[in-house]
Amino acid sequence: MAVTIHVNGKSNSLVHKGSMGIAKSTLPDVCKTPTPGGPVPIPYPVIVSMSSDLKKGSKKVKFDGGNSAAIKGSEFSRCTGDEPGTVGGIKSSTNMKEATWILYSFDVKIEGKNACRLSDKMMMNHGNTACLSGCGNIPVAGDGAEHDVSCAVKECDNASYDLKSTPEKDSKGRSGNRCKVLGRKKHDCVKEKLDRKENEGILSEGSFDMEGKLPASTSSPSIIMSQQINPGGVSPWYSAFGKMRKAVKAVGGGSIKGLIRRPDVVLVGDSGNTVIDLKFPCPGKVKRGKKTRGYMPSADVPSASYMTEATRESYELIAGQGKVKTIAPQECKQEICP
Repeated sequence: MAVTIHVNGKSNSLVHKGSMGIAKSTLPDVCKTPTPGGPVPIPYPVIVSMSSDLKKGSKKVKFDGGNSAAIKGSEFSRCTGDEPGTVGGIKSSTNMKEATWILYSFDVKIEGKNACRLSDKMMMNHGNTACLSGCGNIPVAGDGAEHDVSCAVKECDNASYDLKSTPEKDSKGRSGNRCKVLGRKKHDCVKEKLDRKENEGILSEGSFDMEGKLPASTSSPSIIMSQQINPGGVSPWYSAFGKMRKAVKAVGGGSIKGLIRRPDVVLVGDSGNTVIDLKFPCPGKVKRGKKTRGYMPSADVPSASYMTEATRESYELIAGQGKVKTIAPQECKQEICP
């Protein structure tokens, strides 16, 4: 059953009877179990409850084909995995009983009760143990331009690359060259995939005139367009830099540093742009020279920690009334892609 309802997040999905939600205990379910010498407390390492056993959910409001939604006060009516513990849990005195919600949305309600989501924590077997990793659930399948970007990031990070012939130091003797080359390869992969979409609302690696220096600029900042190469299209980066050097030279010369910005992706909108900075943190094995070929997924580091304040300020100008965000593979793991 497809899940189409977002709750507090792009892929944070609503749990309902048909969402294939699964709660697994992260703490043992200790139940008193009959033995020849009398009941003995035995820890059952993993018990499982499922959203298909949802009870006390929404009654009138249904989702994704008529499914009752999980709300505050609802429960997964039973668990499996502790069947031998028939004398009952050391706290609950029960086995094979319900899972109930610890967390839920604080601002999204269904029939007046808080909606329950992917990753919300649960008590299990009538409070005898808990699912502290949160309920697993099908994420919402994304759509639109931002979904296309996230899928491109996910696919390119999971691709195979060859750095065997790439030296660790660059031509100036600086270390970290393999990390730079790997990052560039992944960026190029994303650009190629987005260009293939032929979506006019997705601008991949377009250059912006930040101060209106070019004669063709109508505002500041403005996208640098091409007249010779792909007339009417976005100017390639090398052409954009050449144009800026020529414009600055015409008024006396000087540095062009800061006059051009080239965001990884801009999603063009009527009321403002979404400027996206893509980050592919270098894997530790590549840094240490232990991995130079094959599957080289990025380090599990939040993308926001990589954007400088100067870059953010420039991107906010390009965004206008829109937003600036960073995306790394870590944020795309739950994205459902074709």
